[in-house]
Amino acid sequence: MLDVRSRKAFTLIELLVVIAIIAILAAILFPVFGKAREKARQTSCASNLKQIGLAVMQYRQDWDETMQAGWNTPGLPVVPVSLNGSNWPAAGQAWAESTYWGNHYLPYIKSPEIFQCPSTRVRKNAAYGLNGHTDSVHDGIVDNPTEKIVAHDSFEERLDDNGDMFCPQVGQTLNLTQWRSNAGYIRDYWRHTDGANILYYDGHVKWLQKTDAINRSFYVYR
Repeated sequence: MLDVRSRKAFTLIELLVVIAIIAILAAILFPVFGKAREKARQTSCASNLKQIGLAVMQYRQDWDETMQAGWNTPGLPVVPVSLNGSNWPAAGQAWAESTYWGNHYLPYIKSPEIFQCPSTRVRKNAAYGLNGHTDSVHDGIVDNPTEKIVAHDSFEERLDDNGDMFCPQVGQTLNLTQWRSNAGYIRDYWRHTDGANILYYDGHVKWLQKTDAINRSFYVYR
């Protein structure tokens, strides 16, 4: 017969060792899982921008190889869309600078949800900024479409030469000077593992590692 009294239980030291090992493994694995989740969000974001790029190219084909004219093209229908709790302009609302540029491309996309980056922190509405230099650009003047930026991860919806782009503002040496006093806004540009997804004129999407400056020629078309 088995002597129950001969069975050993965990000692306090052994229990503490096991707990310590579990804690160490958790400390190692949790960051790995976090990076994996962010990598998945980065991939989803890149897919969004790729679909937007296809819509932009279809738009140009329909409009004499020309990009949209700013935000307020006369006669463009404004479609009310709920995007994570934030509404786009209501039907019949007058055009204004705040009208989101994605409205131009609604006829060419399956869902307006592609304008929402899954990693955005600061904003809950559409989270991609359009390069302001694309206004009314014709394909014929674009010498190197693989290098010209159309849109990318950002805090603002419109990207101008006022300190809200990855290239320095004229007279400055650092990018994003407009948001240097707010770290949260800066992070919303570099929201994918200290990097950002960028859509180029030829429709391809590339991840850019965080930097203080890229050449303004990537934004300027003329």
